[in-house]
Amino acid sequence: MKKLLAFFVAVALGTVQSHADFVFQRNKDLSVSLNAAEVPVVHTAFNILGKDYKNVFAGKLVNTVNAGIFIGTLGSNSVAEKQISAKLLSDLRLHSEGFVIEVKNDRLYIVGSDKRGTAYGILELSRIIGISPGNGGPTRR
Repeated sequence: MKKLLAFFVAVALGTVQSHADFVFQRNKDLSVSLNAAEVPVVHTAFNILGKDYKNVFAGKLVNTVNAGIFIGTLGSNSVAEKQISAKLLSDLRLHSEGFVIEVKNDRLYIVGSDKRGTAYGILELSRIIGISPGNGGPTRR
C-alpha cells in the first residue's frame, strides 16, 4: 500500500507542480467542480482545502460546473473520472484509499478510488501549496 501511495503522490507532484501556474493565482478565487452528492468526508476535505487556499492565495474556492479543478470518486460518473487517463483509472481501481491527480488541457482532475481516497487527493493539494492540511501552517520538509 505504501508503494502505491508513493506512486500516486509522485504522479501528483510531478503533474501539479509543473502546471501550477495555470491553476493557482494570488488574490483570485479558484473554480472547483465537486458534486453535492459526494459523502461528508469529501466535503470536509474540500472545506479544509478552502481554508488553506485562502491562507496561501487570499482567494476562495467557488464550486461551479465550469471549473479549473474537477473532483470525483470512482463510480460517481463525475467529470473528473471521465477525464483521467484509462491507465491511471485502471491502476486506481486495484487499490482502496488511493487517488490520482492529473493535469490535462490546463485543468486539474482529482479522482479517488473511494471516499477516503478522494479526501486524501483533495488534501494533497493543501500539502502541495505548502500547508499542512487543516493546520494553516507551512508544511515541514
